[in-house]
Amino acid sequence: MATRPPRLKRPHTYFHVTTRGTNRWNIFLDDDDRRRFMYLLIATCERYQIEVQAFCLMGNHVHLVLYCREPVLSSAMRDLKSRYAKYFHRHHKSSGPFFEAPFVEVPILSDEHLMTEVRYTHRNPLDLDSGVCLATCLWSSHGIYLGLRPEPPFMNTSVVRERFGPNYRLEVERPRPSDKVQNRLLPLVALPKVTSPGEHNFSVGEDWSLAGIKREIANAAGCDLDEVRPRCHNGLLGLAVVTALDEGRFTPSEIAEPYGYSSTQAVHMAARRTRRRLEDDDDLRRVHHAVQQRHRRAA
Repeated sequence: MATRPPRLKRPHTYFHVTTRGTNRWNIFLDDDDRRRFMYLLIATCERYQIEVQAFCLMGNHVHLVLYCREPVLSSAMRDLKSRYAKYFHRHHKSSGPFFEAPFVEVPILSDEHLMTEVRYTHRNPLDLDSGVCLATCLWSSHGIYLGLRPEPPFMNTSVVRERFGPNYRLEVERPRPSDKVQNRLLPLVALPKVTSPGEHNFSVGEDWSLAGIKREIANAAGCDLDEVRPRCHNGLLGLAVVTALDEGRFTPSEIAEPYGYSSTQAVHMAARRTRRRLEDDDDLRRVHHAVQQRHRRAA
């Protein structure tokens, strides 16, 4: 059996990363799954100081073009895949191996190679439908480069934009003789304005109501919302209490009933317990940090 060559471990490197489901099974069953994956991708990139240059979520696999300041890609992908698989199995009541292992990485060592990999990533939806308008693919960053959607904080498009120049759209969408799919260049279509928090919203942290804080906690923890509840000893509801109090717009009396506490004193006690737990619980502290980062960006 051929051995896999060692992964390139050096700082300041671009990679094209592909990961797919076991036996090519779908890893996304609906847009909720895609939103959760994007949330976890954002949290992973923040933790490991990785910049996303391009992405495309397909049915059974994902393409990511990433810039790593440090040689952390293996750790970051292990984290991302583990947390998403845990979410998927819990949410869809499934079990067993989820991702093919290992993920595929292609180090990008030249400007021309970077342009090729971004172009390949953004043309991927054509493999499923040669007539698709690439600009309307919401789970791809192509529309962001076209200016149809705002650039989210976890992306850095400046390097790729500079390499492609003003002809980015033509360079990506116009087929070349070597392309597997010979698509037609379709008219540019503006996307409908997104109004509801979370719908195709990759920056996520915009709903800071009491219910929204619970959703933020669940997203950061990679769990279902019903795990942020009383008498569940994971500390997540207490973390929602701490977040709501620290956010400054909610009093203990406003928090008590929506979060299932019998009194304001119970809210204060939950906050004290959680703050003590944060001193020793690395997992809870990681969730807290992710939510704090999201809140700072939304402020």
